[in-house]
Amino acid sequence: WLHKYHEHFHTTVIGVFTPSWPENDAEVVTPEILTALIQEAPSKMEEVAKRLFRRLQWANREIKRLEKQKGPKGTFDSKEDQAHWHRCDNLIKKFKGIGSPKKGRSKELSDDISTYGVLASEGFLPGYGLDTGSICASGEMPYSAGGNSIYLPRPTAMALREYVPGNLLYANGQKFVPRQYLLATGEEIQERPTVAVDTNKEAIQELPAGSPPPSGDMALLQAIYICDVELAHGQLISDDEENRFQMPVMHYAIEKNKHNGGMMYSWGTATLQWRKNVHFRMFNVGTPGATDDQFGYLICQICGHSISPLSSTKAIEAFIKGHEERCGTRPQYVGFYADVMVDCLKLADCADRTVAYSLMEALRLGAAHVLDMHLDDLQVMVIGHYDSDAVDAYLWDPMPGGSGLLNQIIENPDRICETALELLDGCSASCEKSCVNCLQNFRNAFYHRYLDRHSAMALLRERMGTLREIQIIPATTHTSEGTTPDNAKPTNNAEQRLKFLMEKAGLFEGEWQHQIHFKTKIESLGFGSTTPDVFFAPDEDDDEYYRGCCVYLDGMSAGIHGNPETQAKDKAIREKLRSEGYQVVEITVHDLGDKEAMRTHFGRIARYVDGKDFSRKVKNDPTWFQ
Repeated sequence: WLHKYHEHFHTTVIGVFTPSWPENDAEVVTPEILTALIQEAPSKMEEVAKRLFRRLQWANREIKRLEKQKGPKGTFDSKEDQAHWHRCDNLIKKFKGIGSPKKGRSKELSDDISTYGVLASEGFLPGYGLDTGSICASGEMPYSAGGNSIYLPRPTAMALREYVPGNLLYANGQKFVPRQYLLATGEEIQERPTVAVDTNKEAIQELPAGSPPPSGDMALLQAIYICDVELAHGQLISDDEENRFQMPVMHYAIEKNKHNGGMMYSWGTATLQWRKNVHFRMFNVGTPGATDDQFGYLICQICGHSISPLSSTKAIEAFIKGHEERCGTRPQYVGFYADVMVDCLKLADCADRTVAYSLMEALRLGAAHVLDMHLDDLQVMVIGHYDSDAVDAYLWDPMPGGSGLLNQIIENPDRICETALELLDGCSASCEKSCVNCLQNFRNAFYHRYLDRHSAMALLRERMGTLREIQIIPATTHTSEGTTPDNAKPTNNAEQRLKFLMEKAGLFEGEWQHQIHFKTKIESLGFGSTTPDVFFAPDEDDDEYYRGCCVYLDGMSAGIHGNPETQAKDKAIREKLRSEGYQVVEITVHDLGDKEAMRTHFGRIARYVDGKDFSRKVKNDPTWFQ
């Protein structure tokens, strides 16, 4: 349907956005970008539909489990189970459209029942501030407070820090604790990467399954994608509570080297990068000082229940024993991860964490006063390296699509630096390094020990008035085997062209970035899986030995598939796929502009997907090639 009316959508959308869009932000509504958004719409909506379906399946499973538990007794053993049953029942009613709307709103306008409201709240409909978050924590208010259900949606990056076992969440005058995670099951199960953690250098490295850590000082931990969670009610917020509790966490990240380009600046002796839509994989690997210094969080992989890492040894032992008896499996320590795309400023190769954290916090503090923004509107992150003492500092924008605050910092660097200097120099406590009157706040408690206002002031004075543009940073991409250098062809545009051509040719069934697990691991590489760019699953009536068609889009720059070492890895992976019954089609970025090459590639894919007749049609009528 979208393919059929593509030209109409394209003309209409461009006609809506182009005339009235601000000139200084015109680059985000170019015809190419709007076309890509139209093409991505079905897959984005499918992601939302799968997420909602996963919640519905979970609610159905929980109701069946609780009904079985209630059994002949006709009642639940605890009020918590009773509240949990009602919450699942309400969720199912909401999906059926028979739930009760939020107080004070009609059913037609309720954002948790109407289709458009749900799509907006899940982040599908674009627009400033419409994405309230794709990770949801839900709980039940106590009977004394009305007994209503509460739903707390969060963006994944925020949920990664907050929705962890043992943390306290404050809502509607009550305190709640994350308790039961809605773990994905069956076909919906997501990638569970293994990471090596080095707490001394606060660095993390993602490893192929079964690989040993690169250093003896690093510990291995498996991570699960941060997911929806059920909350257990704690207690009423008392009047004498002055400080809110927040679980200290070890929050690390890996930059995936995929972004939409930006600008590079010289800033004194340092280099500052401003980039859009940078891809990060962020990890929460546990709580410092937890029982037995154990990384991760203890979670039952069967029912999803968890226990606080700050619990006593006796409580943890009882939790493990209870779930071994009830669920038949010993709970595991796992971390959480999330894949996010954010705009950011990057200051590479800082001498140490004191420089990185202090300078970025100073910039954020100055920006908060000059731009009249809230401090949390921008976030600070430092990425360490296990093989180096240098670190990379980031100031990133958590707003989906970007809020423009980073652009304003680049446009007003000296004013922001001057304001930060005044605030730090005028610290009312005249602290030796840092305090709550200057750089410290509730949310950066994990790195208070690194903050030094005097170090920040020295750096700000040194770099005042020195920000200069150097060059444009082109868009780039990341593959599992290597990294595209800055001068390589931007493969994200290549992926969009391949997707466009496939849709024009009628090859709609492909699933992008679908992970395939091998029957046996490739011992020489330690790889147990691969992720082709596009995967076409077999039909039910296909030969049992045919397992589907994998399509790889290869860049040929020296940094990726043109590299001999990478080519050897590619060859081993694809030979393994063929040996296990998969068909493999390899397309280079250069082929995308060659009609005859694409006729050959698409003819092969069409034959694997729908037989010889479809293959002949695709090859003999290449009007899809534009």
